[in-house]
Amino acid sequence: MVVELAESGVLEGEICYCDSSKKIRELREKWSKAKTLGEKIKIELQMAVERIENKKQLEAREEL
Repeated sequence: MVVELAESGVLEGEICYCDSSKKIRELREKWSKAKTLGEKIKIELQMAVERIENKKQLEAREEL
């Protein structure tokens, strides 16, 4: 999974079209309320995974 995150550019803080999903917005709100660094890192990884999934879905739609 980490390799996939690195290859997608998500770990570099790339902000792209896949940041606009409802789930990403909810995770950002959850991140802002997190109290520990560990919680924030966990949420950031969840956001990265969500971005990858959104990007894959968008690319699949573009191919059709």
